[in-house]
Amino acid sequence: MDELSIRNLSELDDRYLEQTVRLFIDGFLQEMLDRTQIEVPVLVEALKQSFLRDHYYVGLLDDKVVGILAVSTDDGRSHALDKTKLRRELGLIKGGLIYAILYKELQRPMDMPRNQCYIESVTTDASARGKGVASKLLHYLFDTLPYDEFVLEVVDSNVKAIKLYDRLGFVLFKRKKADLFTRMGGIRERLYMKKIVVKS
Repeated sequence: MDELSIRNLSELDDRYLEQTVRLFIDGFLQEMLDRTQIEVPVLVEALKQSFLRDHYYVGLLDDKVVGILAVSTDDGRSHALDKTKLRRELGLIKGGLIYAILYKELQRPMDMPRNQCYIESVTTDASARGKGVASKLLHYLFDTLPYDEFVLEVVDSNVKAIKLYDRLGFVLFKRKKADLFTRMGGIRERLYMKKIVVKS
């Protein structure tokens, strides 16, 4: 097996974009797929143009995307969703629902200081879990991006992720009660964590 390499998605061709979108869907939209009966290839086509490649970092193992994360900064968020395209490709109701959920999570403007980086969409392929992929992606950000404050959000039910972020030096600074739709999925709170990185 090759060594994990980390690349910005903007440096890679469309097949890696497709793998990234598929991993994103698997990590975050599986329950919605089950409820809406949207097929994965259809959702990939509907979503892939919304991924702003320069905001995404991927971990590659044996030339396969096995881990992803995105960043939002004062320069912008990680997605540019097209509501019309989503409704056209997924249907008026399903497309509108996916737009509303993803807009809130990944595109709604955030007021962020210039020194802060917001980390989102962290997920690892099932075949690579337990191999330190997420840790390496996060360390890559700490080492290469020009920010000294990294912030992320994690749901209270994601115990493994919370333990990982604790180990990496993130500190809890805020709790927010989950909305009704999210609570239906068994999530009670959103936890906000922060890590300060001293740049030399």
